[in-house]
Amino acid sequence: MLEDEFGDIIKKASSGLKISSAELSDKTGVSLEDIKDLISYKLIPSKNQIKIIAEILKLNEEKLTKIVLEKWEPSNKSHPDVIKIEQEIDGSKVNSYIIKDYNEALIIDTGLDAKSILKSLEKNELVPIAILITHNHSDHISGIEGLQEEYICEVYQDNEESMLKLEDFKIKVLKTPGHTFNHNCFLYKNYCFVGDLLFAGSIGGSNEVPYQTHLESIRKKILSLPDSTLLFPGHGPVTSVKEEKNNNPFF
Repeated sequence: MLEDEFGDIIKKASSGLKISSAELSDKTGVSLEDIKDLISYKLIPSKNQIKIIAEILKLNEEKLTKIVLEKWEPSNKSHPDVIKIEQEIDGSKVNSYIIKDYNEALIIDTGLDAKSILKSLEKNELVPIAILITHNHSDHISGIEGLQEEYICEVYQDNEESMLKLEDFKIKVLKTPGHTFNHNCFLYKNYCFVGDLLFAGSIGGSNEVPYQTHLESIRKKILSLPDSTLLFPGHGPVTSVKEEKNNNPFF
């Protein structure tokens, strides 16, 4: 199930372009009541509404139609050396990840608490050697303290673009201002952990960073990676560069 629905997508695009609901109504001819109902998931858009709203918000009509009317979702991905951990938050879920190599592990974001990560580490007989943080929002970092009470491992966050050599793990740090100014993505083999920069079929909020800067970070740093690269977002399902090129209406 995708993290963002039609209402989330048009709300993020409207906010980024600084177009109010009233202005969107004026520009599209869709009633203000319908615009509000579309944003709050009370109304499913017609094909014509998708077309005219996509045009004003500079979204790809075909991709948006796929998501809304054809119910596109990314295909299931095989990633045996990555464990995905989901924690409930306000009716949604936040993702943390464990990369494993023999009995050693890296943790990407810690979620709201350490319990489920600690349980997974114990179950898989893994010892974490480092914690990597994509961005400093509470739903991604609140588990740090609990993990460090159990394991001595360094935390990497707000890094400059670089290569990290952590035992046998080689991680490329990508600086990706978007969801936050100090947002990091982490590239390991053909896996990229993208935090809240990008979701399957959508993007994270651009409240802290100019909208065009956010989109450009994704184009230059993420969608420029090989098509086969798997993308592990902070919310929602795992996707890939190829699937986002083909299905994300922001691009």
